[in-house]
Amino acid sequence: MAILTGINTRMHGSVGDWTFKKTDGTIIVSQKVEKKKHPLRTTDNLPQRLRWANLARLFYVFRGHLRLSFEQKECLNSDFNTFMHYNVKKNAIYLPKDYIDQGGCVVNDYMVTKGSLQEIKVTGAAGAAKVTNIVLGDGFVINNSTTVKAFSDAVVKNNTEFLYGDQLSCYIIRQQQYSGGCPYVTVECYELLLDGTENGVRLREIVNEKGFSVSDGKLAASEAVTGGIVWVHSRKNTSRKSYVSTQCIVVDNPYVDTYSGADALTEALGTFNDLATNAFLMPGYGNGHSLPEGVTPVPPEPSPDPDPDPDPEPTTVTLTVTCSPANCGTLHVNDEEYTEPVEVESGKTVTLRFEPAAGYTFDRWSDNVREAEREVTLTEDTTLTVSCSED
Repeated sequence: MAILTGINTRMHGSVGDWTFKKTDGTIIVSQKVEKKKHPLRTTDNLPQRLRWANLARLFYVFRGHLRLSFEQKECLNSDFNTFMHYNVKKNAIYLPKDYIDQGGCVVNDYMVTKGSLQEIKVTGAAGAAKVTNIVLGDGFVINNSTTVKAFSDAVVKNNTEFLYGDQLSCYIIRQQQYSGGCPYVTVECYELLLDGTENGVRLREIVNEKGFSVSDGKLAASEAVTGGIVWVHSRKNTSRKSYVSTQCIVVDNPYVDTYSGADALTEALGTFNDLATNAFLMPGYGNGHSLPEGVTPVPPEPSPDPDPDPDPEPTTVTLTVTCSPANCGTLHVNDEEYTEPVEVESGKTVTLRFEPAAGYTFDRWSDNVREAEREVTLTEDTTLTVSCSED
């Protein structure tokens, strides 16, 4: 920076790389700062971007269930950023570009909750149903007559870390594949509030046996899952602050080996033709840069005749909502008044809202959720009932 006097004191504006600014009768000269723009995708940052793609997609699938999953978040961090922070260094999944474009996803052992409650431990051999360390007691069985109270009593009395009013959730993440080969996942969610009151509600009215069965006196899944499963313990205190257990998805998924490691990265890089990564001479490498460890350039292959498979038709499921007693209020699905069963694309999350009529008070939903407005992810035909009491 310089200060000019003499004939240049009348100058103001820009000339070439220099800027002239008059301040209090003095001309101050400064050189323009050139801002260097970096391309969004280069051969150097593409491996990292490929690592993010699978993480971002799984978060999107899980998005309706992760709003209160992390007790501590850095200032201004979103749930998405926190999820990425805890999982970006996990075993990376690399999907080809066309699979990423189709919304492809592979279930991995990602952390989905982090908090101060005691972790739920899960055991089970590959290909076998998983078993938790939540003790229900010798001889305890779950059948169609088992009540929510009986189950809640068994959990609270045999496990000191659980209290009445806590929530126990099970998420089943199924690994599936489209006909064209693209892997994708669906999520089933089962949530239960531990309720010690004798209200006669049957456990099977609230949660499915898939995540709420018994094995050797402990809470277990009823069947092996190709993909992953996770149980989560959560609690709200009197000030409505949420606490959760720290849980990672327990994975039993052969797709992880298929889409991880150096070979998977090499193959995925080769699908980004706009960067010429499937050429013998890869731009950017060999000129002060090196390939990621274990990755080798892929020779070009002749392009096959285009014969794309049509995208599969999305499956739809039906949501049916009723009131008990009838006409005790108004139901809304995604802010539209509910009048008849609604068809929704499988895997989508919808918002339900109940407004009680005059003379009635909202009690709970049939899956034991006690908030009048809630979200639910639909993966199968679902029927929910709103219970009300008269004022």
